[in-house]
Amino acid sequence: MYETNHPYERSKVQQFDAKYFPGAIALSLEFDRKCQSDQSHDFLTISSYYDYHNSNPGIELPLSKIFLSKGMGIGNTFKVSGKINVKKQIVLLGNTVEGDFASSAHSRDEHSLSRWGYR
Repeated sequence: MYETNHPYERSKVQQFDAKYFPGAIALSLEFDRKCQSDQSHDFLTISSYYDYHNSNPGIELPLSKIFLSKGMGIGNTFKVSGKINVKKQIVLLGNTVEGDFASSAHSRDEHSLSRWGYR
């Protein structure tokens, strides 16, 4: 689980370590209903990829040989800010996920509920 402080601090980048899920080919993300950030200035970035060095050699993703032979990873990245729609499922391709949360020094309202952060 990744989590920011509630409320989160200004002018800070919080890195989240990579988490590996053996045997997975895709990862589904869930967010707390309270998740929210300053829509204009603060962003959560989550990336996933297929870590073929740690994976079971008998499990391969379609097209993985093509991409891996060229030294490329398989995965995707998304960036969010503001209020997340928790009813919408987010699925990432890969068996490893990592991310970061970046907040700027800009602030509309320092005591706003929009600074709750993410979990």
